[in-house]
Amino acid sequence: MKEPSAKYLAPSRYKQTEVGVIPEDWTLSNLAALSAFITKGSTPTTYGFNWQLEGFLFLRSECVSENGLDLLQSTYISDAAHASLRRSQINDGDLLITITGNVGRVVLFRNSAQANINQHIARVRITASEANRDFVYHFLSLPQCRTRFTSITTGQAYPQISLKQVREAPVPLPPTKAEQEAIAEALSDADALIESMERLLAKKRQIKEGAMQELLTGKKRLAGFGGEWEVKALGELFKFSGGLSASRDQLSTEGHCYLHYGDIHTSNKFFIDVRSEFRDIPKLKVPLNKVSAKALLADGDVVFVDASEDDEGASKHVVVVNPDNRPFISGLHTIVAKSTSTELDHQYRRYCFQTRTVKSQFRFFAVGTKVSGISKTNIAKVTMPVPSVAEQVAIASIFSDMDAEIVVLEGKLIKARSLKQGMMQELLTGRIRLVQSETNVVQLLPKAASVLAPAKSHNWAINEAVVISVLAKNFGSEQWPLGRMRYTKLSYLLHRHVEGQAEGFLKKAAGPYNPATKYKGPEGIALKNGYIQRHSRDQFSGFIAAEKIDEADSYFTKWYGEDVMVWLEQFRLRTNDELELLATVDMAMADLRKAGKAEQLANVKRVIRDHPEWEAKLSRSIFSDDKIVRAMKSCQKLFGSEE
Repeated sequence: MKEPSAKYLAPSRYKQTEVGVIPEDWTLSNLAALSAFITKGSTPTTYGFNWQLEGFLFLRSECVSENGLDLLQSTYISDAAHASLRRSQINDGDLLITITGNVGRVVLFRNSAQANINQHIARVRITASEANRDFVYHFLSLPQCRTRFTSITTGQAYPQISLKQVREAPVPLPPTKAEQEAIAEALSDADALIESMERLLAKKRQIKEGAMQELLTGKKRLAGFGGEWEVKALGELFKFSGGLSASRDQLSTEGHCYLHYGDIHTSNKFFIDVRSEFRDIPKLKVPLNKVSAKALLADGDVVFVDASEDDEGASKHVVVVNPDNRPFISGLHTIVAKSTSTELDHQYRRYCFQTRTVKSQFRFFAVGTKVSGISKTNIAKVTMPVPSVAEQVAIASIFSDMDAEIVVLEGKLIKARSLKQGMMQELLTGRIRLVQSETNVVQLLPKAASVLAPAKSHNWAINEAVVISVLAKNFGSEQWPLGRMRYTKLSYLLHRHVEGQAEGFLKKAAGPYNPATKYKGPEGIALKNGYIQRHSRDQFSGFIAAEKIDEADSYFTKWYGEDVMVWLEQFRLRTNDELELLATVDMAMADLRKAGKAEQLANVKRVIRDHPEWEAKLSRSIFSDDKIVRAMKSCQKLFGSEE
């Protein structure tokens, strides 16, 4: 059997060009030669058109962000405005480059409907037959391309580049479009993985936010707890004082730890751990006898900012974790809250100030125009419901577990982004070459989970009960319960990904199917253990997560890790027919490998045709030749080829 079709070649000759060293057989072009007329947009209000609540999408330069297209910054214009501003119309597949302010940001516009842009964005429409649009997009996304655009800006107060400079931007091209497409596909796969991880991370954050609004307000109570919560003003729980003023210029790596209010504003955490973060905390060289005891931060102190450029930042705060009682000075524009009672658990303090009700009170008490400020007197007036300490501990434990899961995902996302950057540097400069095989498939990304099967100290039925349960949790809902047809295909793909094979799956009319999951225990175990429950809505029926799903989730994470579900996210929007096609083709290709036969379209169709339960598939449109070929390419990309 052949190895996976991405092969690494060390090109023997290179040449120095305007974009750096590239392979000798690559050519250097520019955007003007590869694109239709490069233009920019305009502002509709200049021509008498008003903004609309609906109509044609209109993109400002802020929409072209560091992390892709940000539609939160967009607005709409009328049909008449769009028709009048033809020069600034954009279509699906156009490249958008910022040419003022933060110049050189680039996105690939993917939208079936036309849209419009303002004068701060250049439109590039790749039309040259020798160039692959996605390859050009990925090249322009390289940090060195952004640096080049920044280096040629004019204007100090408001940097900008001209359309002429955009047109002259150099672009290296591999000699064949096939190689460009292979590079673009590999990088697009990396983007897809990153996007799936971003979606999962956003989902986890939303779940936490929703849980906070329920558990921290008493709308939902944990089992075993009852009784009314007492509403307390913060002035009943804390004494408030100010910090020691010092500018950022006075801070260094020597002296005592110092908490600058700017570091509270920019942190995405609500606590600061002196022990683990000691090296990163700024230091201030000052004798401790010159520091008020009220400004020295102890374990459990809460530090609020007293100034913010927006109302939302008025409630920003951190809880101090300082069990060693190291000298830690609260700084300029901070308000220190020190406990006057033991009514608030230290861990609970990390979360209790984040409810919408508490934040709205901070916004109410904040004063100022350009800068919002809140005083110690007004913070003391903020109220919140306070449960018993035992209930606080239980609630905080739930959120702490959620935070730990989010931190792990954030780390994996950082690694995935770093991996993609490394791929870009290697592939888009020709240091690594991709050679197309007959199947036209590239696999550069490592699998999102270990390719080794988990070490199992449990039997098959329990393992599959856990798999079914976690699939029901992640892919089922009360509106769309997870049916047996769908979970079977997802389970097949999961086992192929993690273990390299899917044992027990048979050739059935609906594709690879393991009847033992229904008749020999796993479904019954999952139901009996309270991991899943049957659910019906209208004509839809299947499984959804039940009360004890967290137990199954814990087993799954222990046995398979967390990356497997991230990998499966790519199939969320696939139809059942598409999953059936993919699993069927993969099983057919596995048969061909075992028989030592070539993995070609004709052979795959022969495997399907020769099985009595599969033969009818070839008469369905989902099993057309072109779709089978696409499925073969997907299988190669997903699983590679085994010896």
